[in-house]
Amino acid sequence: MPTAAKLVGAVFLAITATTVAYLYDELTAVFQGNVNFYAANAFLGFIVGWKALGPSPAYGGIKSIVAGLRATITLVFVAVVAHAIWHVIERLKGFYIKKIWGVFDSFMDASLNYIQILSDPVLIAALVIGGCISGIAAGLANRFWS
Repeated sequence: MPTAAKLVGAVFLAITATTVAYLYDELTAVFQGNVNFYAANAFLGFIVGWKALGPSPAYGGIKSIVAGLRATITLVFVAVVAHAIWHVIERLKGFYIKKIWGVFDSFMDASLNYIQILSDPVLIAALVIGGCISGIAAGLANRFWS
C-alpha cells in the first residue's frame, strides 16, 4: 500500500475541502460557518483523500489528475450527504419535523440546496484545481516514496 501517497492525497484533499468550505461560507450571506464546519469538511476531505485518492494515485501525469478529480467528485457526494444528514439531525433536535416524511423532505431539501450552492463557478473552479493538485501531489508521492 502506498502510505505516503495516501497521506499526501489526504492532506491535500483536506486543504481543498477546507478552502471550498471557506468559499462556501463567503458565498452564503445567511450561513456563518464556525470552526466545527471547517473542521468537519477537513475531516471529510482527509478521509476521502485517504480512501479514494491514496490507494490509486498512479505515478503523476494525466492518470493522477483523473484520480484527483475522481476523489473530488467523491468528496462532493460525501460532503453533501453528510451535511444533509447533519441538517436533518438539527431539525429533529429542534422538533421541526413532525412526521417521517419530513425527514426525507428535509434531507432532499438540504441536499439540493447544498448542490445548488456548490454549482457556483468559483466553487467548481476551486474543486477542480484542488482535485488536480491533490492528484498530482499524491502521484508524485507515490512515485518518489514507493
